[in-house]
Amino acid sequence: MIVDGTDEAIRIANDNDYGFSSAIFSRDVTLALDLAKRLNAGMSHINGATLDDEAQIPFGGVKDSGYGRSGGAIGFEEFTELQWITIEGPQAPRYPISEQQR
Repeated sequence: MIVDGTDEAIRIANDNDYGFSSAIFSRDVTLALDLAKRLNAGMSHINGATLDDEAQIPFGGVKDSGYGRSGGAIGFEEFTELQWITIEGPQAPRYPISEQQR
């Protein structure tokens, strides 16, 4: 698709229901970084392929792309349900659980 400048390119790239990954190829890395910050994408790659997974970094998209985040601490939290389980010793239950005190 041919566009009339960077503003139109960003507008067209963001004007859809998906935002999984993006790539910007440019000799001007400072400009590419500015453009990447303006993209509604879960991942933006500058001068590289749109798919690059590293275990310590969350992997995922925005809008209607993907199923959330996986990988890294964020991915661990995304797929974890917090549950508190307490185990008491063999003695009789004590306040506030027991209504009967010995």
